[in-house]
Formats: sequence, C-alpha cells, structure tokens
Amino acid sequence: MEEMQFTTQRLFSLRCFKCGQVGHTNKNDGCKNEKSVEGDEAWIAYKNWKRSDAKDYVPIVLERDYSKIFKRWMDAEPTDVVQDVMHVVKKRNSKNAFHDFTCAYRIYFSERLKGISETLDAMAADVVDQKTAVAQLNIDLNNAVKEGKPPSFTDKDANVVYCRDRLPTRVRYMYAAILNDLVVSNYVREMFLPSLKPEEKSTIHVASVGSGPGNDFVAFVLLRDFLKISQNDHVQTIQHNKTIKCVNYDLFSSDWSPIVQVVKSSLGIREGREDRNWGDQVLEQQMDLRKPLSDSENTHINVHIEKFDLFAFTFVLHENRAYCEKRNEKGEQVGVSNALLGILEGAKIGAVIIGLDAGNRLLQIMFSASKALGWEGEIPKSKWKMGCKSTILLVRRSHPNE
Repeated sequence: MEEMQFTTQRLFSLRCFKCGQVGHTNKNDGCKNEKSVEGDEAWIAYKNWKRSDAKDYVPIVLERDYSKIFKRWMDAEPTDVVQDVMHVVKKRNSKNAFHDFTCAYRIYFSERLKGISETLDAMAADVVDQKTAVAQLNIDLNNAVKEGKPPSFTDKDANVVYCRDRLPTRVRYMYAAILNDLVVSNYVREMFLPSLKPEEKSTIHVASVGSGPGNDFVAFVLLRDFLKISQNDHVQTIQHNKTIKCVNYDLFSSDWSPIVQVVKSSLGIREGREDRNWGDQVLEQQMDLRKPLSDSENTHINVHIEKFDLFAFTFVLHENRAYCEKRNEKGEQVGVSNALLGILEGAKIGAVIIGLDAGNRLLQIMFSASKALGWEGEIPKSKWKMGCKSTILLVRRSHPNE
C-alpha cells in the first residue's frame, strides 16, 4: 500500500477484517487476534468502497530496483567471506526475498544476453529467406524428438537462424536450473563461487555434450559473473575468480565452430588474452553420443573424462534416446548404453551431470542406472522453475566397487 497512489474521491484505509487493526490482513487465517466488531465494520466498509469508489482506484506501483535491494543484503553480510547468494536469501526467510532474488538474477541475465542477441540478430538479417532456411531443420528436430533420430546441422544459414531463435532460451534454462534451491544446484554454485585464496582450485572443467553454438558455456559464464558481482564490495576487491574451460562436444562441431567464435567474442572472450573473462576457453571437439565411449569419434572425451567437473546435456539426450537406451531380448528398457553409459561409469568422484530436455523417458532410466554407479541427485518436479520440460541433476558420490 505504501508504494501506491490513489485517485479515488474517498480513500479507503484497509484494516483486518477479523480484528479491525491496521497493518495486517487475515490472509490464510494469519490474524491471531480475537474477532471484533471493528473487523466486521472494516469488512462492510470495504464492500461499500468497492461497490462505489473502486472503479476510480488507479494503483501506480513504483518499480523496485532489485539489483540495489540485493546489493543491500550482500553488503550486510560479513566482510572477507564469500557468500552463496541462495544462502543469504534463505536466511531472510520470506517469499519477498526469493521473489526479489529471482528478479535480480533475471535482470542481470537479460542485460548480459543483449550483446549476444544483437549479434545473432545481425547475422540472421543476412539470411535472405529465414523461414525457408530453417524449415527443414525444424522438421528434422521434430522427428528427432519423436523417433530418436538426430537432425543434421550442415546448413550454415539454418544454423544461424536456429541459434538466433533458440540460444537465449537454452541458456536461460541452464542458468535458472543452477540458481534453484536444490541439492545439486547448491553444490554447483559452490563450484563457481570465487575464492579468497589464489592457491585454491581456480579452473572448472566442463564437458558440454551436444551444446551446438555453446549454449551451456554462455550459461556458466553468466552464472560465474553473477556470483562474482553479488559479493559485497570488500570481497570483490580481493576475490579470485574461477576460470571456465569448456569443451563443446558435438556431432557437428565443425559446422557450429563459426557461430561459437561469434558467441565467444560477444561475451568479451579473445583467444590468448585474460581480460574480461579471466582466460575462459571453449573448444570444439567431435563426439557421437550414439556410439560407445571407446569409439574413435569419442577419443577426446574418453581420454579426458576424469578431468571434467561438470557434464552438461542440453536437449540432446531425448533425441538420441533410441541409441542411449539399453533393452533386453523382450525389448524392455533395462538401462543406458553407448557414450552415456561410458560417462556415468568413467566420471570422477564429485563430478556433476545436468541434463535439460524435452522428454523424461530416458532421464528416468538414466536416473535409475546412475544409482548403481554411485550417483545421487533428483529429477525436479517443479517444471516451471526450470523452464524446460524435464531436468536431471546428479553428483557422483562413490564408485560401485568401493
């Protein structure tokens, strides 16, 4: 009420309809006072006001500066202590705190993504017939979801339009998934938090499987940067930021390479320089999820699998479901196979898997298979918090032979 202006001829003072006092309502039976005559009178007065004067009520809600609100919270935290933003929000223990925090990280996301979106818009503008360019690719993508048949990304014009249309959403899904209050999400944020000691682990190694133009890499850079600027002013002057070394594994890595370079430049990353993003790297490597990890096309990830701290699968598992499912003689699903099984078996203790997809059939099987291999985690049910239809979050706690 304090942030609203009224243009009614007769202002209405809102009181509790139970006890009649000013300053609170009886929402969800929250009033602990006794019922009173004043409360009844307040209810009658409200009904009369709504019937006569409410039509002239024009609320003007002043826009809240969520970034400043969030900064005030962090500045109130202890100096010389790196804080997980979710920890601070939870300490405030209110719905408004979570709302303001959500608005703050969304605003930051939108501002940072503007440069990339504008660059992709300019690239797509050079495609003469955008609708025709991406028409066949959209058909192939739909078939991939229905039939488990990976699409082809060999058409340069189609790739540009596809990236322009889908990169912002795919990046947002990964970014938001890690900023949720879930066990694995909280664990991942700890990985990306800056450190106060230069000798602490400073590099995060990411395997982004099927990310195409580098969606996952963008999400991780924005997450790391948001966690950095969220610290209080004193910590920001002495903290050491994490470097992200991402390998972009894709069946069409060579076709995506030109766009990946553009995305990197839009983020301020230049080869051989350690300026805005502290030496971050994203490399393109060939990989075929449909084949065993020991296959020659999967040599790079097979050799380096124990190095990775995080494996990201963004809208790639479901379209390769037919190749990643393991079936018995009766055709029943009994587990996972090929490169997906190899990753579950070969990842190091403490490694994380984040999978975002349009279907959950394979994710459910993957979740069951992962338990026997020492993984823990969940398939979140609150889809609206993630944005995408299905999500799987896993962290490896042990090896099965231990």
